[in-house]
Formats: sequence, structure tokens, C-alpha cells
Amino acid sequence: MPEKTVTFRIDVDTPTGSLLLSRLHLKWGYLRYLRTLLGLMREFGIRATFMFIPDRTTPSAEILGEVLDTGSEVALHADEVLPTKLAEQKVEMEKTIGRPVSGMSYHGRDLIDFVVHKITRKSRYVAYHNPFSAMRAGFRYDATGYLTDEPDFLRLSGKRILLFHNYRDITLGPPISNLGDTLLQQSMNIYMIHPNYLDKYGFRRQRRDDIRAIFEHVSKSEVEIKTYVEICEEFERMARS
Repeated sequence: MPEKTVTFRIDVDTPTGSLLLSRLHLKWGYLRYLRTLLGLMREFGIRATFMFIPDRTTPSAEILGEVLDTGSEVALHADEVLPTKLAEQKVEMEKTIGRPVSGMSYHGRDLIDFVVHKITRKSRYVAYHNPFSAMRAGFRYDATGYLTDEPDFLRLSGKRILLFHNYRDITLGPPISNLGDTLLQQSMNIYMIHPNYLDKYGFRRQRRDDIRAIFEHVSKSEVEIKTYVEICEEFERMARS
């Protein structure tokens, strides 16, 4: 059995690859940029956990089918913090995908949200997180990223939720060189991908070749690829034994 695991977290933050189209919520090309990532995942046998924001990046039936065909998990990228609101988003996403949603992560403000907030003084997206709210809303895990060395349970009044440690964003910053020396250094490695960064638009350089190299490196390494929910299930079994 491999001694190391790797989890890919896919944060689907924008409806299209364009900031303008994303703000206007135009349906043409909606989430089409995900197909670049999905093609690479199929090529190298990669599974992942996809985080979708309700109403903002909720996948269509066609996109959802392509995601699930890779063996990936769908989780919630929440823009609410009240337990009742989180529970509503959980139910909404479960109706969309036709299966339980086990986990979530909080979506912080991005650049366009910051600009809109400056103009309108209205803040829609969450810039903070509360794991107790996620616990009360019925989630099994919270993948937002906490200051722990490995996943650990948060417990309160007979309830529990598994909190995951932080991740490394492999689509921001300079390209990762010397993959063998910089990747897969931990027993449990979590890497975040913002899929709208894979193809170039505006002044942003494309990261497709970088992700391809990372997927190829992982596929050839002695590691096991797991989704968040699979790791959560392992920790739940250990807690029961």
C-alpha cells in the first residue's frame, strides 16, 4: 500500500473564464472551461473533490456527468455562514447532483467581489469561516483549511466534524519546478486547483502545462489519490474502532 496520499481540491469560483461574463452570469460557455481540466484528469486517471458555489457555479447536468465520470466527489463551496443557510445550500446542492454532499469549504471574497464591495458597500461573499456552523448544518467534514498537521475532529454536544489541514494552491504563484523535490513531501498532500486559471485570458498566463506536468508526476509516483470524503470515511472508521 502507498504510504502517501494526495487529494486534489477543485474550487469552481467563476461561471466562465471571463471576469466580465462571470459577473453578468451569461449562460453561453457556462463552466465550459472545466473541460480543459476534465480532459487532463481523464488522461492521467486523476480523481478530485469539486467545490461548487450554489447559484453561482452550480453545474449543469452535462458538466456534472463529466465530473462524476472521473470518479470525483462534489462538495459545497459555501458563501453562507449561518447553520440554517448552510443546511439550505447543502440540500440545494444534493438535489442538483442527486447524491449526498458530505463536505464543504468556505468561499472567501475574490477580486471582483472586492471591487463591487468598494462601489456598493454590499458584501455578499464570506471572508471568514466558522467550523461550528458547518457542524450544526450536518456536514461530515470542513475542508476550508485549519492550522493542524493532519485532519482532526472538532466535537461539541455529541456532534463532530472532521477539520482538514491547509492545502497548497498549485495554480497561483510561479510555476513549480523540480516536482520531485517540491511535491508529495507529506504523508497526506492536498493541492488546490482553480480551473479557470488553466487557460489564458486577459493578462493571465495559462497554467495548463503546469497542471499536466503535476498530474503526470503524481500518476507515476507511489501515492494513492483520494477524495476528501474517502479520507473522512477512514477517520470515521478509526474513531469508531
